[in-house]
Parts: sequence; structure tokens; C-alpha cells
Amino acid sequence: MHNAAPSRRGFYAETDSPARLNPKFREAASDHAGMLHPEGCRGRVVIAHKDGERWKQRSYEVSDLPEIIPAVAGLEDAYISQQRFYFKRTITQLLQLGALFVDVDFHTVPELAGMDARGVLEDVLVALERARMPAPTMAIASGRGLYVIWLHGAIPRAAIGRWNACQKELWRVLKPFGADRGALDAARVLRLAGTRNSKNGAVVEQIAPPGEVWNFDDLAEEILPYTREELYDLRIQRAARDARMPSKSLARPPQGFTQATLWEGRLADLQKLRALRWFGELPEGQRDDWMFLAGVAMSWIADSPESLKNELWELSKEAASWNDRDHQSRLQAIFKRVHMNARGETVEWNGVEVDPRYRFKNETIIERLEIEDWEMEEMSVIISSDEARKRHRERERQRRRAAGMKERSEYLGIASHNHGEAHRLRSEGLTQKQIADNLELSERWVRKLLSDYVPNAPEQSVPLYGGAAYPVGGVVEVRGGENAAKSELKSLPRGERPAAGKMLSTGEQAEKLVKESRAEQNAAKSKVENPPSQERRDTGESVPSGEAMRQRWEESDGHPLTCTCGACSATTPSYVRYA
Repeated sequence: MHNAAPSRRGFYAETDSPARLNPKFREAASDHAGMLHPEGCRGRVVIAHKDGERWKQRSYEVSDLPEIIPAVAGLEDAYISQQRFYFKRTITQLLQLGALFVDVDFHTVPELAGMDARGVLEDVLVALERARMPAPTMAIASGRGLYVIWLHGAIPRAAIGRWNACQKELWRVLKPFGADRGALDAARVLRLAGTRNSKNGAVVEQIAPPGEVWNFDDLAEEILPYTREELYDLRIQRAARDARMPSKSLARPPQGFTQATLWEGRLADLQKLRALRWFGELPEGQRDDWMFLAGVAMSWIADSPESLKNELWELSKEAASWNDRDHQSRLQAIFKRVHMNARGETVEWNGVEVDPRYRFKNETIIERLEIEDWEMEEMSVIISSDEARKRHRERERQRRRAAGMKERSEYLGIASHNHGEAHRLRSEGLTQKQIADNLELSERWVRKLLSDYVPNAPEQSVPLYGGAAYPVGGVVEVRGGENAAKSELKSLPRGERPAAGKMLSTGEQAEKLVKESRAEQNAAKSKVENPPSQERRDTGESVPSGEAMRQRWEESDGHPLTCTCGACSATTPSYVRYA
């Protein structure tokens, strides 16, 4: 006596009819499902069953299929999804694509209506060979038609644009055999081998030995008229033409995208936003904008108006809790544009005939949904120009690091060391060639390091790197670095200390302070030499020259000098040189 089926079989009947118990049917069903969804794949597979006028479906983990499929074998009108999903059988919940397929309804072609499926398959294979298309992996007689299926390695939903293009090319080749244009969408279910077609009682069965399972990129290059490299070249050429015709370029997606891949990425970001903000169902006041933009995204992904309608109906129930009336009225504009596109109609935009479906810029989407910066950090496509620049800088930084380039701080440290060493060696009388050999640098680079070197005139040197600040006028010279400098300065009388904030830590700050000091000295000199008439006075002493200041600095053993010009009351200038 046959044991009862496990409860996870769900809505399948537990009766043990001879057809259900036939090992041939079970084996056929298990082989078919196992090839479509091999062990180890991620996601859920949908098994559907048409019971009279009622349509039932349920999703199962791939790991559960060996137990579920035998319970389905022998049923009438049982179907299996060709792809894998997160949960529901919709494009918005599509997880992995693993098969291309064409449903060949040859019974609709008068010349083929009475033929056996195996005879039609022979003609189909010849047509594919003449069109230089690859042979299918599986061929299944569906009762009144034929399924031809190309299995390939799992790819994410992000590749659905290229996947759809392959579907359309295969359909174009097989159109004379009655290929169904409305059965190309990724959420499609097809009859399961080892079950029966209730329309004529025929058994659904594989009618050819299994063929090759493809790498998707290789398969796409066999099917599509252009390879990725050729498409890239064409896009470069198109971009060059668009540069001469700006009105056309505005209607095109950003570089690196097609409209399908762009809107698939945006749909994924919209779903992330929904999860980040609302944890699932959209609140009142947020539903219209989110659903409209998600509907626009789906209009570029869905294969047909009918498929789009079904997809958006499921999404609106799940995300917005809309009824059929709300769904139809609020998304009517999208449906209208999609039907126009299906009829081959265009609309004029900026003097150019374009696809009638809606398109938006990222900035418009961000504004309509009021997307915050922290939310954009979790997104891939819907990002502001500022976020895009930040990511570009990070990618460039990573690229430079991978190529062996140093970080800026590391580079500046080495440059500071080389600069100081070059000046030291030059002051000791070494030639540029000797310095280059000593530092293992080129002579050209040594000349650059010495470009600010002035013999016997430390007050004229310009501080460029690190803490190496050379004196300009009066200077406090401290050996031992910044900490020693601070300690030394604290020991000076308050009136003789350099002004606060003048300690040098980077070459950029040092250069800025030197410029400020020079400007202050020039202003002081101008005030003494050219005072207003009512304040003119004779100080009896002019502002000391650079040579005189250097001499005084040396005589003072490196302590700050107080200007005697009469126009200054502060110690001049207030810089620290680190030895």
C-alpha cells in the first residue's frame, strides 16, 4: 500500500491513480525538473496546476523538488516555472534566470497542424542551423505543441535585458512554426514532462536526448547579432554622433546601460528603498509615487502589455494593497504608453521620435521620493551626482592602490624627506648628480627639489613639505620636532612667543603662513614709509632688510626679534623652524 504524501505537497491530491503511480511518469517529471533546477541552485520553483477553471500555484525550495515532483507526475495540466524566484512568480521577485525557451504552437499553422512533434522538431533544428543559432538543450512535446529550451548557467535579474533580447531573437527564427510571442516572459510556466494535456489527453514528454548546458555569455554571443565588444564599439560610435546632436543624446540611457538594464537596476533600488523605509507595505501618501515609478521600471522590463499588467497587479496587491479599480486607474497612463509601443507608435520629444514609454532622470526620482544620502549609499543606480563622484573617487583610489601607487600621505612623507635631504646635501657642497646618486633619484627630480634652494639665505627659503619651515626674518629654531618646539616656546617670555596657531605641521600650512608673514611685513613697511600726513613721523630707522634680519637672528642665537621700526608692536615674524 502506498504511503500518504508529505504535507508539503500542498494542494496536490493524495489519490493513488495508476497514472500517478506510473514510474515512467515519475522518472520523466523528475528528470525534467532536475535539469531545469539542478541541486544546489538558489531560490524557489513554482509548481502550478489547472484544476478545471481554477488555477493553483505554490513555490518550493529547489531542495524540496525531489519530494514534490513525484506527487505531481501523472496529473493533468501541471506546470513548472523555468526560472527561480524569491517567493512569488513575478519579475519583481525574480532571483535567477537559468533557461531560454520558445513555446512552438505548431497546431496553429495549417501546414503543420497534423504533424507529429518529432517531425516538427526536425524542421525546427534545420531552421535554427540555417539561422546559425545553437541547438536547444531540451525538446518537449507539450501535447499540441513543442517546447525548445536552452539551459544556461544561473544569472541574476540584472541580466534580464540581454536575456529578453535572446528570447526575441529565438522567437523571430521560429515564428514561421507558430512560436508564441506572448510566452517569452521570464515568469512563464510550461507544462511538466510526465503529466497530461487535458485538451487531447496526450502525455507531455521529452522527445530528444539532452544537449549542452551553456555559459550564458557564450550562448548570448551565439544568438545575438552583436557580441558585447561589438556593442561597446557601436555605443562609442553612437556617443560620438550624439555629441553632435544633443537632442538625440537626451533620449538615451547613461553610458554602460540599455533602457532595460537601467530600469532593472532602478527597480532593484526601489525595492531596497521600500525595505529600508517601510519594511514591506507602502504607507498612505507614499504609494502613488513609488508604484508609478516601479510601474515605469516594469514597462521597460516586461515582455508584453499582458505580462506587464499581470506583474503590476501582483505588485500593487503586495506593496500597496490596491484593489483592481485602484490598480487600473492609477497606472492607466503606463498601460497606455506600453500599448502604444507594442503597436510601433512613437512620440515626438525635443524634435526626435522616441519610444512612448516614460523615462526619468535619477534627480527626478530622488526628488519625487525624497531619497536621503544615507539611503543612496545602499543603492546601485538611483544615486545623485555627488554620490556618483564619491564612488568614482573611491574606485580610482582602489585602482591606483592595486597598481602599486602610494597614498598621498605616504607620498608627501617621502617627498618631504627627499626635499630636506636634497637641501642638506646641497648645502654641504654636493653637485646635483651626486645628490641624485645619493638619494637614488633622477637629476631632473633633484633639480625640482632644489628649485627653491637659495645659498646662504635661509630667510628667503620657502617651506614646502612637512614641518621643514625655513626662516623668513626672525625665527625660533628648535631641534627635535614639534613636541620639542612647543616645549621650547613655552619657556620663552610671553611677549616673545610666536602668535598662536603659527606652528607648522604641513607644507601647505607653512607656505600659507610664509605668504601671510611677507604680506604683514610689506604692510608694516608701507605704513612706516608712507604714513598719513597727519600721522607722519620720523622713526629714525627704516625696516631692516632681509640680510640685516638674518644677521640679527644669528646674533640673537635663534630667538625671536622685536621689530624696531616703530610701526609694529609684535614679535616679527613668528615662525618655528624644525631641524
